[in-house]
Amino acid sequence: MNIVTENGTVLTLEQIQQGIMGVTDSEELKLFGRPMPSLTDMNHPLVVANRVPGKEKTESFGREIFKDTKDTKYVNSWDVMGHEVIVCRDNEGLFAVRMPHAHWRLKNLMQSSVLRFGAVTWKAEVKAMQRLACYVSDPQYTTYVLNGNFIETSKRSGIKYLFRKGAPTLALKPDGEESMKCIAALCLHPLGYYEGTSAGCMTPSDEVIAHLVMMRGDEHFFWRKANQHRSWDARSGV
Repeated sequence: MNIVTENGTVLTLEQIQQGIMGVTDSEELKLFGRPMPSLTDMNHPLVVANRVPGKEKTESFGREIFKDTKDTKYVNSWDVMGHEVIVCRDNEGLFAVRMPHAHWRLKNLMQSSVLRFGAVTWKAEVKAMQRLACYVSDPQYTTYVLNGNFIETSKRSGIKYLFRKGAPTLALKPDGEESMKCIAALCLHPLGYYEGTSAGCMTPSDEVIAHLVMMRGDEHFFWRKANQHRSWDARSGV
């Protein structure tokens, strides 16, 4: 895969990876991987998590490669009867867009899929799935392979967590004898994410491992670090 930069220079995937490695050369990222700008979508820049070594250099490197064609900036948003009203600002001033939740969910799904395709490899995801198998039971792993999710109950709080590939983790509690209530959708990208989407820069299964380990090790910390969305919010991925 080749990328043509703003000044017409043609870069290969390997050259971009070498550039990222040059600006984020640290022992921590040698263990956990380096955040990479996606090569398949130029409109969603990489946002690196705070305290990640080389954050500013990595983000600026991605913006130097890809021309920022967006003059529109997000201002605010709110929900109105199954729609999301989004207020933005461009060179001509403020304007609002009304978008049905179903449309937003489909758009987010498609954009996130395209971004992951240009940022991580299937080999890395397979390795992450193999690592996940060491952390969960056989029934949990079977469910994950077949459905892309599995449930684990916290020994501390009794909350049931539905860990999902490529989507926020759902915190559930019993609501009657045969039903469950979603308390919150917990969205957390330990290394970074692509602006305006639910795609993280780690492989999906590595993010599942991170959520699982944090829930088991420090449940309060997991909730404190994660963005919490209601189930009806389009960002929940429900």
